Amino acid sequence: MDGDYVPRICQAGEAVFVEDDRAGEAFLIRSGRVRIHKLENGADKEIDTIGAGQIFGEMGVLSDMNRMASATAVEETTLVCCHRRELVRRLEELSVDRRDAFRFLIVYCQDLLPFEMMTERPDDEDTRDRDKIAYYLVRDAERPGELDGLDPFMGGLYKLLISYAKRRLPPGFSA
Repeated sequence: MDGDYVPRICQAGEAVFVEDDRAGEAFLIRSGRVRIHKLENGADKEIDTIGAGQIFGEMGVLSDMNRMASATAVEETTLVCCHRRELVRRLEELSVDRRDAFRFLIVYCQDLLPFEMMTERPDDEDTRDRDKIAYYLVRDAERPGELDGLDPFMGGLYKLLISYAKRRLPPGFSA
C-alpha cells in the first residue's frame, strides 16, 4: 500500500493500545491476531479476537475520542497503521459520492453508539430516513466491484462501517 501508512510489528502479548489512551491511528492486520478486551468491574473481559484483513481502532480515530477498549497482539502480528491525518487525506481524495457515503456511515454509526446497550431505538422520521440511506448503502456494498479503487485499508474500513450499519438497522428493515 502506498502513501503514509506505517508498518508495525507487535510481539505476542504486546499492547497495540490501551483502553482510555487517546486514539490517533487505526490498524489493518496484515498477519497475526489481535485480542480486543476491556476492564469491566475490575476484570479483563474479552470482546473479540480478530485476524488478517480486519480493521480495528477505527471508531476512536473517526470519533476523535479515547480508546473504548484495549488491543493486544496474540502472536507476532504485522499491522498497517493509518494515522488520523492520513485517513482524513484519503477521505478527501475520494470521489464526492464515495466520500459522502463514508461520512454518512461514520455519523450513522456514531449516533447509534452504543447500540448493543440501547433499550429503545429512536423511532422518528429523521431516524427512519437515515435508516433508508443506510439500507441502500448496505445493499449497494454487496454488488460486485462496488469497492474497486479503494486500497486495502480504505476498503476494509468501508466494509467495517457497512457491517456496523447492518447491525444498527432495525430487524427486517427494508426500504
